[in-house]
Amino acid sequence: MGHNNRTNEEKSHHQAADNLVNLFTKANHDLLVVQYRLEKEFQQIYPDNANPMKLVSRIKKIQEELSSLTEQCRELLSAKQVLFIFSSNLRNLRVLKLRGRHLTRLIQLVTNFNNK
Repeated sequence: MGHNNRTNEEKSHHQAADNLVNLFTKANHDLLVVQYRLEKEFQQIYPDNANPMKLVSRIKKIQEELSSLTEQCRELLSAKQVLFIFSSNLRNLRVLKLRGRHLTRLIQLVTNFNNK
């Protein structure tokens, strides 16, 4: 009898999940119908370059691209800073070599570079 109750509970859970999936499917279909009708209406009312739906779509695309560009700029700035530090320290090493400084000074510069 306990197995029978569990089977009934599983069936009711599956039925509830199926009902929810059907509800979301219908809602998605209804939204697609509304979107289609709005697009059709806007095509009739507005010129192609002033269609609000197309403008919103363009704005979303620009926002996505802007987010990507922002991240790329951050990465580029970080790489630029590393390159600047490296070239600065390389220049300092060359000056030290030309002046014949001791090896201990070179070790200090390398240590400072690694700590940054």
